[in-house]
Amino acid sequence: MILPMLRFELIVHQNDYQRLLENLSALRLAHLLNSESPLPELLSKKWSQLKHWEILVQRLETILPSVPQLDSEQMVTFDQLTHLFERLDLLTVEIKQLEQQLKNWDKWGAYPYQQAKILEQAGVFLRIFTVNPKNFKGLMPETAFVVYRSDDEMGVVTFCDEDFVLPNGWHELDSGDFKQLTAEKSKLNDEILAIQEELKQYTSSVDSLKKACSALDEELRWADTRHHTHWVAEEKLGLLTFFVPNEKANQFREVLIQGDYWWRESTPLPGEKVPVKLKNTRLASLFEPIGDLFSMPAYHELDLTPFFAPFFTLFFGMCVSDIGYGIFLIALLLLIRNKPALSAYKSLNSLGILFGGAAVVVGLFTGTFFGISLADVEWQWLKAHNVSFVSVDDLFSYSLYIGIFQIVFGMILRMVNRIRQFGWLYGLSTLGWLIMLFGGTGMYFLPNVLFFELVLYLGIGMLLLFSDPTKGFFGRLGIGIWELYGITGLFGDVMSYVRLFALGLSGGILGFVVNDIAMSSIQSGGFGSIGGVLILLIGHTLNFAIALLSATVHPIRLTFVEFYKNAGFTGGGIPFKTFELTNKTK
Repeated sequence: MILPMLRFELIVHQNDYQRLLENLSALRLAHLLNSESPLPELLSKKWSQLKHWEILVQRLETILPSVPQLDSEQMVTFDQLTHLFERLDLLTVEIKQLEQQLKNWDKWGAYPYQQAKILEQAGVFLRIFTVNPKNFKGLMPETAFVVYRSDDEMGVVTFCDEDFVLPNGWHELDSGDFKQLTAEKSKLNDEILAIQEELKQYTSSVDSLKKACSALDEELRWADTRHHTHWVAEEKLGLLTFFVPNEKANQFREVLIQGDYWWRESTPLPGEKVPVKLKNTRLASLFEPIGDLFSMPAYHELDLTPFFAPFFTLFFGMCVSDIGYGIFLIALLLLIRNKPALSAYKSLNSLGILFGGAAVVVGLFTGTFFGISLADVEWQWLKAHNVSFVSVDDLFSYSLYIGIFQIVFGMILRMVNRIRQFGWLYGLSTLGWLIMLFGGTGMYFLPNVLFFELVLYLGIGMLLLFSDPTKGFFGRLGIGIWELYGITGLFGDVMSYVRLFALGLSGGILGFVVNDIAMSSIQSGGFGSIGGVLILLIGHTLNFAIALLSATVHPIRLTFVEFYKNAGFTGGGIPFKTFELTNKTK
């Protein structure tokens, strides 16, 4: 549900400006309407500077866990930190480049640099080459030895005199590079260690650096607020616009009344950009991050979160449809649920547990347990209770039925949404769709009943005449014909739901194949038993991972493409952002 908002337009004298905003900031319940003018260049640069400072503090904090608490009282400035981390990053890049160059020497092993110098003094030169195998044949000196060989390159070492002529197509490697690169890498590593040791001396500065960040953050929030204030009367009066949830409006009014400020409140106008704040049940709110992947709803439309939540859960269960995988997912999430590092993701953990439960429930209907078809298992208690499972054909049909139901449900929501926003006349075209589908379905099953034929024509007429009530007759007719052509896409939307059947079936088949191969290996005995166990573990792990990926991606597609489209979802909502002059999360 989208919380209803009230718009508060305030006029405040510059002498009362700071006191008013501090009081409103302490409430933490209003959204300041931003002006459309871009931020001044200086203000934008300072925001970038703040982000840079925060990154520096985070990087310095990463050193803390591995550093004992030092008694050093050395303080560091942001400029010093910037220089140190920039130098550290540059050295890290140079090290990687050197390592890439040294990889060319890995094929040769440890180059005997000192021994080669001794041989040179005796007039024997150790030289190394790379050559294409095509250029090697017939040109190999008697003292040449092949060190490594691939399809497109050979490594050759030869002992020769100083006047040795390099054959065509041969490329010599400078043995001095190896020593130089190795020495340079060692030097860079020493410098990196020195910088890291210096940074360790500054870990006691983290608190003071954070305070500096907080001070700059508050300064910029004030500057940002002044920018979004419309100043008049020689900048003596400031005009601000806030949006406040209806349920919190009384608290906001109390502050204004106590300060004896002038304000005007009103309800948002249709089409106005209004910040959106969602308030759903505890269960439905778990699905809000999924909806945010696409877009927040516009203020004046329906929040579809509680409406797609049951379908999404069912879709996930149908894509996995395995009792064992569902139980494993639940157990895994329960195991990591209370980990401190994952505390911020507790709602996602709960959502995953819900999805695991859906996989178990659907698996009970399809009769699949870690790829084992329970319908084929000779268990007496199953036969004694006449337990039967959903067949493949029925699962295919159910996928289509669910798709039809969700699409029709989406159309109903679109009709309700349009009536809420624009009036009953704007819902007639969608109602025409529903009537037309009802009549067409009736004609399919009862072709000789005149009632359904009349209903079909009524729906077509409503669709043609009311697709856009703002147009004239011929304009409506043209748009209606185009809308009627959309019935071809409707069939495609329904067929998209076959993926639910296909993914559940393919996961079960892959699990069965893994079991079959593993059991054959185990029955062979010996090392085959160990291999069979490994096949079971690795095979089901991969199948489980694929099932989770499919059960996430495809329900998202069905929700955002098929359901959102038929529900008339427009999106583009502005997230409600609480007005605060002090960031209390820092």
